[in-house]
Amino acid sequence: MPEPDLIQRQRQLLRSFRHAVAQRTQAEAAAEDKHQRARQAADQALAQAQQEAEAQRKAALAAAEAQRKAARAAADQARSRARGAADQALAQARDAEQVGRVSLQEAGIAGWQPPDPAPPSAPAGADPAARLAQAAAVAAGAAHDARTALASIFAARAAAARLEQRLRYAAAVGAVIVLVIVSLAISAWQRAAAERRAQAARATATAQVQATATAQAQAARATMEAMGLDPSAIIDGALLVFVPAGEFTMGSDDGDSDEQPAHTVYLDAFAIDRTEVTNAQYARCVQAGACRPPSSSSSYTRANYFADPRYADHPVIYVSWDDARAYCAWAGRRLPTEAEWEKAARGTDGRTYPWGDEWDASRANTGEAGPGDTTPVGAYPQGASPYGALDMAGNVWEWVADWYGEDYYRESPGENPLGPASGTDRVVRGGSWVIIQRYARAADRISYSPDSRDYRVGFRCARSD
Repeated sequence: MPEPDLIQRQRQLLRSFRHAVAQRTQAEAAAEDKHQRARQAADQALAQAQQEAEAQRKAALAAAEAQRKAARAAADQARSRARGAADQALAQARDAEQVGRVSLQEAGIAGWQPPDPAPPSAPAGADPAARLAQAAAVAAGAAHDARTALASIFAARAAAARLEQRLRYAAAVGAVIVLVIVSLAISAWQRAAAERRAQAARATATAQVQATATAQAQAARATMEAMGLDPSAIIDGALLVFVPAGEFTMGSDDGDSDEQPAHTVYLDAFAIDRTEVTNAQYARCVQAGACRPPSSSSSYTRANYFADPRYADHPVIYVSWDDARAYCAWAGRRLPTEAEWEKAARGTDGRTYPWGDEWDASRANTGEAGPGDTTPVGAYPQGASPYGALDMAGNVWEWVADWYGEDYYRESPGENPLGPASGTDRVVRGGSWVIIQRYARAADRISYSPDSRDYRVGFRCARSD
């Protein structure tokens, strides 16, 4: 297809990608609205639970108060009965005293005191002394009954006080228990609601990432078809993204000395792998006899990495520059030049990172927010470059075709630079899962011995037709 048609097709793909981003933004807004409604419902439920707890507390206090009043009424009744009995006993005692005085007057005896033991009842018609003794005995019994009644009053009053104290204590304990139960129930409900919100947010984020990755993969397939490439005919199943011909700014005046000066470079159109070469892809080359196995089958934290199906979609590591070149040749492609890699990573607007000028640790697998080892290729679709290339920052450093020259930018040609004619080290680009923000910049350059086979270094391929 002629280049203008390819550019037009690329623009259509970019519009499709922007549409997908807009849909994702709408989905995020809908998720935020749903989250707000859930939060409002949670606040309402919490307020209702607090109202119910307060009502239960008031009901418990009212019940305790009713029991206290009932106990006080019972104590008052007991005191009233005791007082009645005491009054009756005192009345009897007065009667007996009156009878005694009359008897003494009749007998003409003054200053007489009744004996302690109660005498037997005097028969009818007995003399006044006998009647006096009987009256004294009645008075002594009435006094004893009065003392007993008063003791009963005091005992009833003490029992009522103890009962009232126990009722108050029980009411307080009951109120505390109710409040604790309600508080625990509210806390459990809040934790469950928070977990549901977190799960919903994770599900929404996962769906958005999957939708973005799907849209990017479809765009890459459409790009390959626009270039006249059949994705099913690619021997290793790789998807490529198209980078149109044109100029871009290479290097950085704010970076290290080997990145300076920033300069304008023209490149012919080319295509580059959308992701780094995976363990599964490299294993096919090894099985075909065109590649040697990695120098180690492990990774930094995994004893079995290269041959483990769980990591089939992770980037291959422990491969040298020659290993990477051999694979790309077997796959019908080549290693990208340093200039091609940088343009694919940052586009034509001179951005610092593949996604823009602001650092965002959530967009790349680096030492600042990653899991501490490699991740599946393409696991950070939100970190895509302007052309849809993924993992151009972080995950693993990537071999490029060029020899390393610290001063090369001061003398490099303005069109399709290929790097120095010779050297001792090759260039790796893009940073890895161990690096910090500075080394994730699209302009950052690192020199590496071409014989090195490192747990942080992989590669991707490119082609131009």
